[in-house]
This record gives sequence, C-alpha cells and structure tokens, in this order.
Amino acid sequence: MSASSLDLGRLALLLLWALWLAVAVGLDTARRRLPNGWLLAGASLALVWALLPQGVGLAAALRGGLIALLVFLPGYVLHRLGAGDVKLMAVAGLQAGDTAVWGLCLAVMLAGGVQALLWQGWRSWFAAGRTAVPSPPPARPLPYAWAVAAGCGLHLLTGPLSGA
Repeated sequence: MSASSLDLGRLALLLLWALWLAVAVGLDTARRRLPNGWLLAGASLALVWALLPQGVGLAAALRGGLIALLVFLPGYVLHRLGAGDVKLMAVAGLQAGDTAVWGLCLAVMLAGGVQALLWQGWRSWFAAGRTAVPSPPPARPLPYAWAVAAGCGLHLLTGPLSGA
C-alpha cells in the first residue's frame, strides 16, 4: 500500500470520527443524552480504526478506553458528569489508545474547564439583567460532549496523530 493511500485512509477515518463527534455534540446539546447505540457505533469505529495498519492495535485501544473510563468515572460518581459523558470519553480513549489517552484526557479536562467558565459567564450575563442576547441558556446540565469534541480536536491537532 502506498503512502498516499494510507494518508487518504487516515484522512477519511479522521473525517468520519469528526462527523461522529459532531453528531454526538448535537445529540448532547439537544437532548442532554447520548444514546447507547450511537456510543456503540463510535466504539465500533474506534476499534476498526485500531485494527488498521495506521491504528494503535486492539490491546492498546482497549487499554485507552479503560483508562479514559476510569479517569472520568469519578465525575459521574460525584454527579458532575452524566453516564453518557463518561462512555463518550471511553470511546474517545478507544480511538486514542493507551499511550495517547493521557494527553487526550488532559485536553478534554482543559476544554471542559473553559466551557464551564464560558457557560457561567453566559449565565451571569443574564443574572445581571443584561438582555442583549435573545434568551438565557436553560438551567439544564452542561452538555459535556462539546468539551470532549474540543479536547479530541485539540489532541488530534497537537498529539501523536497529528502527523507532525
């Protein structure tokens, strides 16, 4: 297989992964729920990716998924994250593999912190009586899939899969 076909294959997988994450963000934003079927589809995509020549390998993918699950599980136990958010991170960990998952977790946590600050600032704007924006955000849980997608994007651009 030539280098250009590997590059095209890698690009196609990255685009498919980005599309899958975008739909997950949409689902989490609209419903504040991530359907198990969608998460299973993402896990399947990540495992297929792991088995390809440019993938991390099945064992590394499974370890990455387990590490991400364990890192984010306390957020669920402390009622700061939903179960779907934790499962979404496990899927992202499957895609990253065991050596890259630590950087991915850090990137997602940083994105989550920025998201929480922006969310709180948005809510504070309306609490202060400013109405320049049409309506305040609902008092629903924060859709953490945004942070996961932003962290994955940051990690893909700067991490071991960036090609740099």
